Amino acid sequence: MSGYRRETPNWRDSPRLPSARPWRFRNTISAYGARRRRQRRHARLLRAERLYRRRWSIENLFQRLESVLNSEIRSLSQPRAALLAFGVAALAYNVLSVIATAVSIGHELDNSDIELSPYYLAGEIRATYAGMMIAVPAEVWQSIYDPLTPAQLGRMLLKIATHVDPRAMRRHVRGPKAPKKKGYVAGCVARRHVSTARVIKAGRVV
Repeated sequence: MSGYRRETPNWRDSPRLPSARPWRFRNTISAYGARRRRQRRHARLLRAERLYRRRWSIENLFQRLESVLNSEIRSLSQPRAALLAFGVAALAYNVLSVIATAVSIGHELDNSDIELSPYYLAGEIRATYAGMMIAVPAEVWQSIYDPLTPAQLGRMLLKIATHVDPRAMRRHVRGPKAPKKKGYVAGCVARRHVSTARVIKAGRVV
């Protein structure tokens, strides 16, 4: 037994096993991790780009809430009151969007050059709402519309929207401004110094 020599296994003898070459396995894991980090970074950039493209639609929404529905009331100094007013304006804008969509579908405005104006639509509702509530009691509204399902209410809105004239509430796009010719003033006149004391003493502006 003194001549017996124990042979230790060599990793070169088993090239098919991934654990036989540990540095290659570690390099593969590192490359995979780096690739996953690049993919996650790229996905975050794409998501930020999509959100930035929606920025103008969000800013237009806030502008409409302020100009059409008066969401920012300057006399409200209490933060809770201002937040309540903004929430009511946001809820009213949802109702206004539903009405505008019903009018667009009822008159097939997607295939025409007419674009509804939220300002004119809100003005029309504001002008007729007070008289409508006086002429039609609240019990009539409740007896007719409260029992309706969402599908039935949608069909009713489309039926009512067909009686609206979209041309009276179309959006008027402002054309390009006419270029104005700038006047010419000599440099000596533009840089001329006028003494305030002399102007007051003379009683006139030179």
